[in-house]
Amino acid sequence: MDDITWLSSKMENLEEMLDYADNFYQNTNIKVNKKKSRLLWKNADGREEIDLKFGNTTVKTKLIKNSDSIRILGVWMSLERRSKYVYEQSLQDIQDITAILKTKAITDKQLTYIINICIMSKFEYRTNLTILSKNQCEIINKYIRACFKNKIGFQKTAPNYIFENSSTYDIEDIYNRQLKAKTSQLMRQLNDKGLLGILSRVMLCKIQEKFFMPKSSLFEWNMTWSYKLDNNLISATLALIYDNRITIDNEQVK
Repeated sequence: MDDITWLSSKMENLEEMLDYADNFYQNTNIKVNKKKSRLLWKNADGREEIDLKFGNTTVKTKLIKNSDSIRILGVWMSLERRSKYVYEQSLQDIQDITAILKTKAITDKQLTYIINICIMSKFEYRTNLTILSKNQCEIINKYIRACFKNKIGFQKTAPNYIFENSSTYDIEDIYNRQLKAKTSQLMRQLNDKGLLGILSRVMLCKIQEKFFMPKSSLFEWNMTWSYKLDNNLISATLALIYDNRITIDNEQVK
């Protein structure tokens, strides 16, 4: 059985969920190693482990630090929403892939496809809950550009616009890909007719209240992006949109 992630706002609710799960495991004869359980808890208060009631047993469960990242469905996250770990992973992904590509006999069109479709999709998924700074994106871009220039026989000093121009190779820029992905993601959230849309609008109201805005933060946002906004993905996305002089009108949010 693969790893299972349980989410709850209260410890009591979590233990109740684990009790139901344990009954299911016993009835279906599923073996679970409860000692491998790990807990990410905001109220850990520096403790390293806690006694967690898991069905009919009490398990000594290791507590993960709020600053440490854990993986849920392939996406890494932490309670303090630190982007450094995700950035280092994204950079390592690009370094590994470009190192492999340098040894392969492929055409310029094949390489363009790999970068725009495969590499960019992997980056977008990896940073699904994280926004990287322009400098971080530029560092990642350097590895992609260097790999592309090397494979097609250009000097490293060749202007980047030759490869990023839509009339030539149209190689995507990491920062621009992030901007498109995060903007589209925010619009999908706000236009969702279900629970996601409701929660997103509630979060917008909380952001408006926090920053004392007279109208919705969706239309009143006037702050540039900084690491201080990383603890709220919607705030960070609004800042990213503001930095790039993109406006949102009422017709886009229904």
